[in-house]
Amino acid sequence: MNLRKSIFSYIVWAAFAPLCCIGIVFALSAAGIRDILGWPLAAVNGGVCAYLLFIVAVFLALRTICSEIHRHIKNGQRVKMMLSVILPVLILVGVVVYLVLYLMYRVPLTLEDDSFYRQAVVSAGNSVPFSVHGTSFLYPSLLHVMLLIFGNTPFAGVVLQIVLFFICLLFLYIGMQAFIGVIPASVSMAAFAFLPVSLRYVFSLTPELFYLSLYLVGFGLAGALYGKFRRSGPSSAQNVGALFLGFYIGFLIYLDIYSISLYFFLAMLYSVDKEKRKQAVVSNILALLGGAVGFLLSVIATSYSQSLTFSGYLEGLWTFYTKNAEFEIASVENILLMPDTTFACSLLLISLAFFLIPAFFVGRKMQSSALILNLFLVYCLSVFSTPPRNMQMVITLAWCILAGAGVYGVIRKPEPQTVEEDVISEDTERKEMDKIEEKEEQKTPAPGEPLPNPLPVPKKKPRPAADFGYQVKETDMKFDIETAEGDDFDV
Repeated sequence: MNLRKSIFSYIVWAAFAPLCCIGIVFALSAAGIRDILGWPLAAVNGGVCAYLLFIVAVFLALRTICSEIHRHIKNGQRVKMMLSVILPVLILVGVVVYLVLYLMYRVPLTLEDDSFYRQAVVSAGNSVPFSVHGTSFLYPSLLHVMLLIFGNTPFAGVVLQIVLFFICLLFLYIGMQAFIGVIPASVSMAAFAFLPVSLRYVFSLTPELFYLSLYLVGFGLAGALYGKFRRSGPSSAQNVGALFLGFYIGFLIYLDIYSISLYFFLAMLYSVDKEKRKQAVVSNILALLGGAVGFLLSVIATSYSQSLTFSGYLEGLWTFYTKNAEFEIASVENILLMPDTTFACSLLLISLAFFLIPAFFVGRKMQSSALILNLFLVYCLSVFSTPPRNMQMVITLAWCILAGAGVYGVIRKPEPQTVEEDVISEDTERKEMDKIEEKEEQKTPAPGEPLPNPLPVPKKKPRPAADFGYQVKETDMKFDIETAEGDDFDV
């Protein structure tokens, strides 16, 4: 993710730095460590600032080590392709083992929240109650279908949650790989997979994973559009892709208002290249138009299916999002700034995300304003209790994305010192990507061409060359004997 800095990015980073400090302070208070130490608030803030300075020193040390490793890697593209297969497979295998061990030692299962399960239970005359909040209505409906297939057992809901969890992991990796890279995507994927709060929501029949699975599908599509935008010029396929993505975002906004954060990731198109800004404007306008159409069609379809008027549904939706839109200190102190339910995991995520700050000042093209704005939006919705639901998983996802981006700041290649070297490095990177695409295209022959021979071709044998142990000098290589005129030895 080579995005050029701007004045706006400096403003975003100026707000993100104290946010990390406040997050650690609140995590200490939530874990009870501040009460155990008995320190005043000023001393705690000073200790947290000293810890963040230590994190900067750790970043510089790791950055130096990774720079030396980059110098000894000859074929970086091959290493990247290998890691793109090995790392996600290892993580998915680890998640399977993790879930199996949890199920082995937690039988019979006890659900923490069964309110949505009771709404979806199949019984005579029972139907799923309607809600203007799309996620709160569609998730019990999907769970109701699962109970129709497998019967009224909570295990059917757990199977659904596990499937949704793997969908989240898959598309989180796809989106992060497109936006940032393989290793940061693996870090975000592993963090989201193995955090205790994630396991808690896997075995809780609530709509958080249902919404996040659909949201991360949009995140993966936005990453695919971003990658296509970087590699090639403007085309009609990109416009169609932006319009389709906007239509899908509109449906997601119907599910939950937080989905407007996907437009932050589309705004990253403006920072790719100055020559492509016109196409970036076109893509974002098409995405906005598609989002408006998708949202309106979703509202119309829901209103028609529930025999509601269009204006009546919008009025109910407005009431749903604004009835609790007030500032609550309790929400800030308890769950707002906690990336995870445990102190150690929260501290780890915040520390990895804080790597972004020294990386921002070390590199000329290292800014992740869209990722931080995504976190700010989550906080705004959480602090003002809009909507009135648990947003813990959304907060955890936002911090996992930032943690992966922070790791990218450590492992990314050293940047060129001059603008000319920068242009040359971009050209060489683009040429390497073109070569890889040409090789992939050559693997599939065109119609009418012969198929490549899968059998090994016999190697050419080297011809044997005769040689002797004694080399004759060039002066001795004379075999013509001169004879005198009167010499008649041959008569």
